[in-house]
Amino acid sequence: LGVQQPCNVAAFFSQLLADTSLTDEQRRALANERIRLLHDAEEEKQQADQPFPAGSHAQAFRDYLAGIDAFYRGNFSDAEAKFIALKQSSQSWVAETAQYMLFRIALNQIVADAVDDMGMFDSAKSDKAAAALALQRGDEYLSSFPAGLYVQSVQGLYRRINWYIGDYNALAVAGEKSIAQAPTPEALQSVINELDTRLLGNQYLKPPFIGEPNSPQITFTQVLKRLREHYQTETTATPVTAEELASYKALFEKANMLPAWQYLQTAWAFYLKHDYAGVLSAAAPEDKDALNDTLLFSQQVLRGLAMQGLGQWSDAETYWRHLLTIDHAGLQQAFLQYQLANSLTHQGKIEDIFAASSPVVNLAYRSSVLKALASQELLRKQVETGQSAEEQIIALHTLLAKELLNGDYQGYLQDKPRTELFKQPVRDDMKDVALSDFTWDGRNAEEGYVCHALDDVVSTLVQRPKDARALNCLGEYFRTSNLVMPDGYSISIVADLTKVDSQYADRSVSRLMNYQRVIGMPDAPPEDKSYALYRAVMCYAPSGYNDCDGQDIDKNTRQRWFLLLKNDYPGSEWANRLRFYW
Repeated sequence: LGVQQPCNVAAFFSQLLADTSLTDEQRRALANERIRLLHDAEEEKQQADQPFPAGSHAQAFRDYLAGIDAFYRGNFSDAEAKFIALKQSSQSWVAETAQYMLFRIALNQIVADAVDDMGMFDSAKSDKAAAALALQRGDEYLSSFPAGLYVQSVQGLYRRINWYIGDYNALAVAGEKSIAQAPTPEALQSVINELDTRLLGNQYLKPPFIGEPNSPQITFTQVLKRLREHYQTETTATPVTAEELASYKALFEKANMLPAWQYLQTAWAFYLKHDYAGVLSAAAPEDKDALNDTLLFSQQVLRGLAMQGLGQWSDAETYWRHLLTIDHAGLQQAFLQYQLANSLTHQGKIEDIFAASSPVVNLAYRSSVLKALASQELLRKQVETGQSAEEQIIALHTLLAKELLNGDYQGYLQDKPRTELFKQPVRDDMKDVALSDFTWDGRNAEEGYVCHALDDVVSTLVQRPKDARALNCLGEYFRTSNLVMPDGYSISIVADLTKVDSQYADRSVSRLMNYQRVIGMPDAPPEDKSYALYRAVMCYAPSGYNDCDGQDIDKNTRQRWFLLLKNDYPGSEWANRLRFYW
């Protein structure tokens, strides 16, 4: 909904230089006045004594500047009078721009009373008469100057008028025309973003926009959006019906877009009816080349997804592998890799994703599977044979974290030396797998409680699994490092890859579990036991919710820990520090 600025300094100066009827003195005076307007100066105009003969181009430029000054000060009546008079000017640029500015004046008047003190716009309060005038003036400009300087601006601002007055069907038609006429990729993206914000993605429209009889592309897009799973769960959703889809057939036939309508039928059967068998019989087969044919590719994708919906994971694997042998655009190739990885994880064939011949090379997908599903053996293998240093680091960090969080201290000490192989700086998008996480030296443990470095703590636990100080200090490492069990990207676009059970033998431990072990030791040193009690209670501070692990410890137990600390270790540093339980 951008606005072209006709009177920017460069454009105006260009016109002054191009007009051979102007004297140098006139050019200088007009240029100074333009600069004055740029700075919104209040001093007297410097052009009054200059020779601007009636009917001359110099006078036209002077009156044009006066009109622009009035326009940007909100004095639309004076501006309108100036521009109406200038429509007949012999100076062609002034005459064209004046007609354009008359359109802009009517445009501004539409919303003069439709914006409140908080800047909120209410289309119900827009001036419909001003909108009609703006459309009339826009048509007049386009008729008078079909190849004019402001054609694109006027056409774009028609969409703004449609939005101002709530004529969303007209906005759809104008938007579709603008998409077809967009001169550059950037202009196309701008129109698409505008339509998505004002129309397709606007949840506040009453009634909601579901389609328009004269804009098949916009209607196609909106139906697809309404088929999305999350849309169906919205209380304000307007479900797509078979009758609605049938009513669009003539629209798509007229626009020579019948394949798009047929795709909507298949997508509706997949997403709303979950008729996967029907989709298999209707969707495009894999032997058709879908390169540069997004619609055909989408049909083929529905076919593969239908196999997965029927639980035919082996067939889906074969199908995705075949499609991956055909040339596709970058995003299509990545999507096919994702679906192949998905079919493999659901068959438990995790290692096949990392085979040397695997077509799944996207690091995000491989990383997600490594973090959430890989066995200890596979992680160790990928540390050595991963397709890149980044993947090897991801595998090693995941391996070490899981060994610590599962209490496999011998395994951790066995694998930790491999961190010496990776000394390159950590990329910004890999800070969650920084190997420096395992260089903890114990110095940021709770003040007053001494801990050794992480490797020393783990070595102690290998030799003495019930060492109270080592158990507490491992808890300090977990607390200060915020190390958590890697689980892939459970809420992102690759979430489906991590929905199956992990192949890692999970024996999860937590710092609260360590504190509980120390609390239960009859022979634990007083300093270590009192600290374990203090920390166990603090797991619930200050919210009353456990931030140490997933256990639901009842309040009576937390009270008992609190009283045990106060009664059995009176005067200790940790008893003195703890004033409440939660």
